Amino acid sequence: MAKIFINYRRKDSAPYAGRLYDRLAGHFGYDHVFMDIDQIEPGEVFDQVIEDKLAAVQAAVVLIGEHWLDITDANGQRRLDDPDDWVRLEIAAVLERGIRVIPVLVGGATMPKSTQLPECLGPLTRRQAIEITDHRFHADAEKLIKALDKIPGIQHPQKHSHASQHSRAIRLPFEPEMVRIPPGKFLMGSNDGDLGERPVHEVNIDHAFEIGKYEVTFDEYDIFAKATGHKLPDDHDWIRGKRPVINVTFLDAKAYAEWLSVETGKKYRLPSEAEWEYVARAGTQTRYWWGDDIGVSNANCVGCGSRWDERKTAPVGSFKANTFGLYDTAGNVWELVRDCWHDNYDNAPDDGSAWLEKNGGDCNRCVIRGGSWSNAPQNLRSAHRFWSYLDVSNIFQGFRIARDF
Repeated sequence: MAKIFINYRRKDSAPYAGRLYDRLAGHFGYDHVFMDIDQIEPGEVFDQVIEDKLAAVQAAVVLIGEHWLDITDANGQRRLDDPDDWVRLEIAAVLERGIRVIPVLVGGATMPKSTQLPECLGPLTRRQAIEITDHRFHADAEKLIKALDKIPGIQHPQKHSHASQHSRAIRLPFEPEMVRIPPGKFLMGSNDGDLGERPVHEVNIDHAFEIGKYEVTFDEYDIFAKATGHKLPDDHDWIRGKRPVINVTFLDAKAYAEWLSVETGKKYRLPSEAEWEYVARAGTQTRYWWGDDIGVSNANCVGCGSRWDERKTAPVGSFKANTFGLYDTAGNVWELVRDCWHDNYDNAPDDGSAWLEKNGGDCNRCVIRGGSWSNAPQNLRSAHRFWSYLDVSNIFQGFRIARDF
């Protein structure tokens, strides 16, 4: 049963809540921390589940952001003044139980005055607060953990399996859906293509990692662009939404990964070229993950037999997934990866790491993989590789995100 409850308002502090949940759950265990309805199973009555959780927890963490006091509902009424508001009800319930309630100030917020709160929340202002900032996040979170560790009834489990922590991690609404990839060996490259795919060499990826189930979409990228002031990429009148983002550069993709890391506290990045080919092959050594023939409606390309061929991008997930559960690793858009361009695989690393300046890498250019909606089947092969300048964008190019844990 959960011992720690995290109370927050999505429109005020969701990014901090997700990061803090992962940090607390990583220390105390995922069974010991409860955040919100994302953890309630389908079919369960959410208000009853929350009431049951509140009755059992030994401590509550209340996140207060700079807009916490002022957020209103559709009628313009302040949410905190609504007796049925869940954030208010949760705080009032834990205050009434007399357990440890810790206000956590995020995003530069200050502690509200009792006169600014409903009477039932007034006691919150007499609780000592902790501030968590972006630039000191880990140190501030550690201070909170030490305070929680001292509370009777909150026991720090001796062991948590890494796989269990991973499988139960919270994905925030703006995060791409990820797939866990196990370690493994494969033969990288091919003798079917040009010299750039040679020599064929064994790569041993000895680390598990995550990679996007889909190419990053306009929906996902636009949140980043609006939050950071980046220019919204042109969708070429193809409609944004679930189509892969296009008209982005390598530098844009890198900035997106860095922003995602800051917002979530997780380690997002672009995949290496070796990781990309490993997940695209998904245990195969054929031209495409489904076989040696392009077939019909397996991908979006020139002559692939889909309704998007040679016309425009398809919404992500429009074709079958490979055996790793990934979509569109062949066709749709070229995918930017981390590596600098090398003309061939002479002296390439064999551990799955990104190949940068070493051995004559041209880091004004980056590798792109997978082919696009405007390419022939030959360019969609799992081994095929090409390059793009770091600051060039076009309607053929997007990216997929990776994550370490």
